[in-house]
Amino acid sequence: MSKNNPVAEERYYRLAEVTEHPLVKALGLGRRVIERAIYRGDLRSVKPGLARFVSDSAIREWIEGSRPDAPESKRPTASK
Repeated sequence: MSKNNPVAEERYYRLAEVTEHPLVKALGLGRRVIERAIYRGDLRSVKPGLARFVSDSAIREWIEGSRPDAPESKRPTASK
């Protein structure tokens, strides 16, 4: 891996692992909340084959609401 390529060093989580991300865990967000955000297009993910992956930076952007193309009203909330 190249030291000049920060993406190569970035952690990717399988869909089932996203709930173990420290920020997601701290907010108490469940897998269903993550799935809905992905399918709405609020949370970026990639699906190179059968498995879906979410990058650490995508999770942080989604939680911080910093995606430039996402409306401010689409911030993650735990479903009850």
